[in-house]
Amino acid sequence: MKKLLLFVCLFTFAFVCSAISSDVANVAQQEKERRAKTKSTKTYTNKDVEDFKKKHKIADDSTQTESATDDEQATGSGEATADQTQAAANDPTSEEYWRNRSKDLSDKVADLQAKYDKAQSDVNQLQTALYSSGGHQLTTSEFSTRMAERDDLKSQLDQAKAELDGLEDEARKAGVPAGWVRQ
Repeated sequence: MKKLLLFVCLFTFAFVCSAISSDVANVAQQEKERRAKTKSTKTYTNKDVEDFKKKHKIADDSTQTESATDDEQATGSGEATADQTQAAANDPTSEEYWRNRSKDLSDKVADLQAKYDKAQSDVNQLQTALYSSGGHQLTTSEFSTRMAERDDLKSQLDQAKAELDGLEDEARKAGVPAGWVRQ
C-alpha cells in the first residue's frame, strides 16, 4: 500500500513538472516574439542634446545668465535690483520675508535667553551671599530687585517663544512651506 502511494505521488510530481516546463517555454517564446515586433527606442545622450542645440542654434542657460548680468552691470540697474530685493523682503508671499521674520524672532529668543541665564546666575550668587552674610538688609533688597528683573526677563522670553511658535502657525495658514520658517 505504501509503495502504491509513493508511486502515485511520484507520477503526479513528474506530470506537474512537465506541465510547468512547457508553460515556461511557451511564455518565453511569446516574450521573444513580442520583443521582435516592438521597435527599438533611441537613448539620448548629452552629445545628442549638444548636437540638437547647435543644429537649432539654442544658447546654453549659463551663457544667457552671464550676458544678462553683464548687461545689468553696464546699464547700472543694480539700484533697481536693490529696490526689488527690498520689496521682496516686505512681501508676505516671499521666502525672504518669512526667513527674515523667523531669524529676527530666533535672534530675539536667543538674546533674551542669554539675559535670563545671566539674571538667574546673579540671583544665585546673591542668594548665596544673602545666606552667608546672615541676611543683611542691603543684600535682601538687592536680591528682591534681581528676582523681579529675572521674572520680567522670563515673561519676555516666554512671550518671544510664543511668537516664534505662532510664526509657524501663521506661515502654515498663509500657505508658506514649513522650511521657510525653520532654522
